[in-house]
Amino acid sequence: MNEMPTTPNPDPMADRTDFDRLRTMTDAEIERALREDPDSFIPDASWVGNVRVVLPPVKEIVDAGLRRHDGGTRTGQSQPSSFLSDCN
Repeated sequence: MNEMPTTPNPDPMADRTDFDRLRTMTDAEIERALREDPDSFIPDASWVGNVRVVLPPVKEIVDAGLRRHDGGTRTGQSQPSSFLSDCN
């Protein structure tokens, strides 16, 4: 019977790996633990031979034309020039 923990994990995404225990395990113990774990996946040579690497397409850079507003300190104006031309 699988029992639920009595206290909830405050951070379910937190890494709970016991690295000290893992460092003391032999390769045979690690392999046996992987084979006994129904959630693990150990790729064999036939699986590795059929792997196809798919790279995402290159993204296109789009310039929205936005510029940092300097508050008029560089241009002597209180609004960007593009804003002033739109108001006339």
